[in-house]
Amino acid sequence: MARAPENEPEIRGTPKKKKRKVVVMHDMVEKEMQPRVNRKRKVSTSLLRPHLPIDDVASEVVQVLQNDGVHIFIGETGSGKSTQLPKLCLEAGWCENGGRIAITQPRRVAAISLGIRVSEEMETDLGSKVGYRVRFEAEAGPQCQLLYMTDGILLREAMMDPLLKEYSGVIIDEAHERSLHSDVLLAVVRRARRLRSKRGLSPLQVVIMSATIEANTFSDYFSSNEPVNVIEGRTYPIEILYGEKIDPSANDYVHQALVTLMQLHKEQPIESDVLVFLTGREEIEVAIKKVNQSNEKLGSLIYAIPLYAAMTPMQQMKAFQPAPEGYRKVIFSTNVAETSVTIPGVRIVIDSGKVKMKHFTVENRIDVLKVQSTSKAQAQQRAGRAGREAPGICYRLYPEKYFDEMPNATLPEILRSNLVEVLLELLKIGWKNIETLKLVSQPEDNALRLAIAQLEAMKAVNRNESGKIKLTPTGEALLKYPVPPEHGRVILAASNQGCLEEILWIVACMSTDSIFTFEQSGKEDEMQRIRDRYRTSEGDHVTLLNICNIFRNEKKRNRLGLKEFCQKNGFNMRNLNTVMKIRTQIREIAKDMCQMTSCGANRDSIRRALADGLFMNACVYDRQEDRYRLMVNPSVVLRIHPSSALARCKPRCFVFTELVRTSDLYARDVTIIDEEWVAEKAAAYKKHLMEVAFD
Repeated sequence: MARAPENEPEIRGTPKKKKRKVVVMHDMVEKEMQPRVNRKRKVSTSLLRPHLPIDDVASEVVQVLQNDGVHIFIGETGSGKSTQLPKLCLEAGWCENGGRIAITQPRRVAAISLGIRVSEEMETDLGSKVGYRVRFEAEAGPQCQLLYMTDGILLREAMMDPLLKEYSGVIIDEAHERSLHSDVLLAVVRRARRLRSKRGLSPLQVVIMSATIEANTFSDYFSSNEPVNVIEGRTYPIEILYGEKIDPSANDYVHQALVTLMQLHKEQPIESDVLVFLTGREEIEVAIKKVNQSNEKLGSLIYAIPLYAAMTPMQQMKAFQPAPEGYRKVIFSTNVAETSVTIPGVRIVIDSGKVKMKHFTVENRIDVLKVQSTSKAQAQQRAGRAGREAPGICYRLYPEKYFDEMPNATLPEILRSNLVEVLLELLKIGWKNIETLKLVSQPEDNALRLAIAQLEAMKAVNRNESGKIKLTPTGEALLKYPVPPEHGRVILAASNQGCLEEILWIVACMSTDSIFTFEQSGKEDEMQRIRDRYRTSEGDHVTLLNICNIFRNEKKRNRLGLKEFCQKNGFNMRNLNTVMKIRTQIREIAKDMCQMTSCGANRDSIRRALADGLFMNACVYDRQEDRYRLMVNPSVVLRIHPSSALARCKPRCFVFTELVRTSDLYARDVTIIDEEWVAEKAAAYKKHLMEVAFD
């Protein structure tokens, strides 16, 4: 590769090791290699898929799966585990006596794409024998045997049926990612398997698939005597290139990614598609706009496509379709494309080395969204996307020394999360003694005690005479809504305040990405003037409500011109449509529990409902510091985010939706409240925390 011009990333390459042979190891301790079996598999005539490593060892895999137990598989990149192993479970007889097999994925894009792919391979209509189930989308008929779904969907099913009686087997894929829901799901499946055996019910077969040697951790957790099985993968050679002159601590990784993209676009064949890893929707939107502007100056054009979790399945599927003739396809993605999906045509990966994650600190009792560096495991997964179908290249926008200093794996989400929602779910599923809960990675005792204290402050749980924690009617009600418990409390408060119709719009907005498009370069002042039309003195939540009402009315009045209307006003039409879907879903739940009421022009009731539900997020102004202090923990100081409707004023007291850390700690989506609305609850909560005696 040619040397980059001054101030552009200098990339240095290191070749990847050659392909490894395909084997299955049934004993990782003694490293005894099982003989290879060249078994010819029946390949669909409608979709000729490539030969996969798992095909060579299919008979051994079926033999393993025919035994009752918890089967751990390490399936390396390109092995075919996500698409082929569920079909081998069918061959092993898992569904012969009824029931279906749930295959869980951490992300909806993987669940949908895998369901579609396997259905095509099996030459069946989607939803008949193979289907998927994610939020707002389902293709699953009554005879469906292989059902791909997100971890969260299966967890919600377990709340209604803790024994998972609908399923004869559960496959937990990508367990190495250690997402919050997958770790909780492991505990739920472990319990369901034990109880089904105790009650003489049909056994629940379990497969746990991981891409790392950490699989031994899962074997130990299930106390399984079954050996760990390894299916080696097939990744084509990938050349790894490092940006040796790039400062990884700088925040210009979007610029560096674009510079690298334009450089390689001039050098690499137009047929080589590119996958660029960024951290969030706003960055992706900015990058795509800049690429589209550059297209006017390029001889060969770039077809830029976004890919992130908040997109609808139909929108996500565009990333898997070929670019128009004469274009290079470039997918700008968050970490949703890290694992489980193969995007056809991708030969080049640009890895920013960054990911956006939430971190909950027990000491400060706050949940903060921030950008951080990836782990080595994440970096290797990202690079592997370039070598799924042919030799590829990965451009890492950081020095090789920086990679060497990365942690080996990402900290499990359960160790960096507020456990309030987790504990509510486990109580509903039937856990009697939360304080003796055993998870794959055990959170600190303080984290569990804090979550219990928060649930008690929300009146979602209480203790009986023996000290055991029990769900209250409020806790039961919160669990019916597929939103965080604090958002559910806002809904319950709105019912009492007579503003339920309005609050449902606001909660729906709180459950998706921003409904604004990011400012276009050079048009920030114009976009700011447009947004000022909709800002209100009450704050951001009421502003969101106003925009939702305007969007809904415009959609009824002028559906054909809706896209142009959104573009002129800086609205994200995709996310506003998602808001409408979420609101429809939670409204169906609410109307079975509450009387649907509207407050009309009385916005005080909306602010009171927000204060009631979000009282733990209440802040008061500190004149001396010229900042705000969290009422339940005054040691936490913060500012109002610059994007807020209240950024240019100094309200005495407000509540916020979330905290983000960039150059400072900022509250995002804020609403003015009266301090007396939350003072008593905040004081009681602080007192309760002292009583539970945190270390």
